[in-house]
Amino acid sequence: MLSIDTNCENEVRILLFDLVVKCPFGGDLEKCPFYKIRKLAIVERLKWVDIMSHTDRVNLLLQHDKCQSEMEKAL
Repeated sequence: MLSIDTNCENEVRILLFDLVVKCPFGGDLEKCPFYKIRKLAIVERLKWVDIMSHTDRVNLLLQHDKCQSEMEKAL
């Protein structure tokens, strides 16, 4: 479950910056919503987050949240 205020654009953006750099579980599964973007250079990843709309950022976080819940259940 997301522990941030998704209405706060800056908070969402900062969390996405963290997630495009590294998986919190240390893995990088192909089903992960960040899998393809993590193949890019760091600068390109950050640019990608910057050009997204807030709605797209929140939707991506919701996908991450679902993926994270599945990973936690598998542990």
